[in-house]
Amino acid sequence: MLRLCLILLFIFTLSLSKKIISNEIPSLADLKLNVFKFNQWITSLYPNNPFEIQVNTEGNYSLIVSKDVKENEKVFTFDSKYFLSTSKVHETEYKEIIEELKHKYGYDEQTYFSILLISEYFKSDSLYRPLLDILPKKPKTLAFDYWNKKSIIESHLAGTLVLNKIVDYKIRIEQKIESIIKYIIEPNSNIFNNDIFNQENFEWAFYLFNSSVEHFKSEAFLIPYLHLVDITQENDSLIYPTSFNIPDSTIGIAIHHSVKKGQELKRNKGLNDDSALLYYGKIFKSNENDCLSLKLSFSDWKDDALISKRNEYFKKHFSFDNEIFNVIEECMDISTFNERILFFYYTMMLDDISLSSTGERKKELDQNKILMEFIKTNFEAMDTIKERTIEEDTKKINEESNSLIKLLLSYKLKQRIILRKFIAKLSERCLLLLKDESL
Repeated sequence: MLRLCLILLFIFTLSLSKKIISNEIPSLADLKLNVFKFNQWITSLYPNNPFEIQVNTEGNYSLIVSKDVKENEKVFTFDSKYFLSTSKVHETEYKEIIEELKHKYGYDEQTYFSILLISEYFKSDSLYRPLLDILPKKPKTLAFDYWNKKSIIESHLAGTLVLNKIVDYKIRIEQKIESIIKYIIEPNSNIFNNDIFNQENFEWAFYLFNSSVEHFKSEAFLIPYLHLVDITQENDSLIYPTSFNIPDSTIGIAIHHSVKKGQELKRNKGLNDDSALLYYGKIFKSNENDCLSLKLSFSDWKDDALISKRNEYFKKHFSFDNEIFNVIEECMDISTFNERILFFYYTMMLDDISLSSTGERKKELDQNKILMEFIKTNFEAMDTIKERTIEEDTKKINEESNSLIKLLLSYKLKQRIILRKFIAKLSERCLLLLKDESL
C-alpha cells in the first residue's frame, strides 16, 4: 500500500513539474497587456511601423493599419534577427545534437524549428519574448484536442473526406512526436529538459509551424504580424510577404490594395474549406476555391466478363496504368469540372456497358450516356438527407449555439450545396448526350 502511495505521489509530482503551453489560459487583461508590450516592442525597433495588433473582447487578434497605404506599397521591412527561423537553432545549446540528428536522420525543418520555439518560449529573457507572449496557446485546428471532441466531430462529419484528413493529420503528428520523444529527447535528457520538451508542447509547436510560418530560401520563419493575421478569401486589403533579402537578412511586407488608416488587414492563402478547417478551424462564407471533397475507393473492383471492354473504354480517357491506383481523393471544383476523374472511377465500377448498338459513333455515344447517367445516379445518392431542404439546414445552423457544432454543420451544408451544383451539371451533360444521340 505504501509503495502504491509513493508511486502515485511520484506521478503527481511529475505532473506538477511538467509545463504545458496549451494549458495556459491568459485572461483578457493579460492578452491586452501582452499585445500592448508587443506593439511597443516593434515601435521601439521601427518607429515608422505602420501596423498595430488589437485584441477584441473574445480574445481574438486583428491587425490594423495605422496610416494610409498605397497599392502594393512595401510598407515594412524586418531585420531577420527579430524573428524566429530554423537556422537559429544552431545558435542554441542544442546545436551539436542538431548536427548529429541532421547527419543521422537528415534535415527536418519542422522538428528543429519546434525545438527552437519550445526552448525560446520558456526563456524569460528570450530576445523574442514579446512575440512569443502573443502566440495562441490553443491551436485552432480541429486536430488539436481531437480525442476529447471526437464524438461531436465524428457525428457531424461522418461520411466526409475532411474527417479522414483531420484524423490522419492528428495521428501523423502524434506518431512523429512519439518518435522524437523516444529517439531524441529521452536519450539526451542531459541536454533536453523533459518538463518542457514533452508531447503536448511539440504538438503545439507542430500545429503552429503548419499554420503560421513563412518559407523563404528553404527556411522557415515566424514573422511578426504575418503569424497572427486572420485568413480570408476576400481580395481586398491583403497583407503579404514580398521578398527575402539574403545580403542584409530582411523580409519585406506589402499590401495588395490601397487601404485607409484604421482598416483591418487579412491574408488570402487560396485555401479551400477542407484546408481552412484542417489548419485554422474555420470555413469561409464565400470561397472562390470551394470544391466537392470526394473519396472514391477501388477496393471492390469489378472483375467479370466485361472487364476487358471496360479497360478498353478506360484507355480512351487515360494513358497511365490504372492498377497503381487504389483510392482517388479529389477536391473537385465545379468551374473546372474534372470529368476525366469521374470517368476513370465509374468506368471501372460500372456493372454493365451496353455494346449492342451498331456503328462506332453510336456505340461510343451509348457508352458515354450510360456512364454519365451512372455517375449522376451515384452523385444523387451522396445527398443522404434529401428530406431536408437547404433552407431548413440553414435555419438549423442559425439556431445552433455551440460554436463547434455550428462550424461543422456549416461545412456540411456548403458541401451539400456544391454537390447539388454538380448534380445539375451532370444532368446537363446527360441532356447533351441525348441531343447528340438524336443527330
